Amino acid sequence: PFQTAPPTLLLTNQTAHPNPCLTNKEKCKRYRDTKKAKAVHLVVELGEELERNQRLERRAREMEERVARWKEMISREWQGTEKSVSDWSGKEGCGCLIGK
Repeated sequence: PFQTAPPTLLLTNQTAHPNPCLTNKEKCKRYRDTKKAKAVHLVVELGEELERNQRLERRAREMEERVARWKEMISREWQGTEKSVSDWSGKEGCGCLIGK
């Protein structure tokens, strides 16, 4: 029966060994081509990361604004509560609610 060897998978961090039959000129061209491809890939990746950074900064700013609004709203409610509690403590008949 006819048997074939299992295909070998090339991982992304591994490089294929150059063919020993290649001339120096061919090896140099292959090196220059891969170097150009890596440079293009880095430029594309930089653009993507800059866009991602802008999105994350915008999202962080929106969240900080939301937190500031909540803090302001809660502090307004709390200030109103403090005033009403201080008013209650001075009135007769409400002392039973405070301090017991």
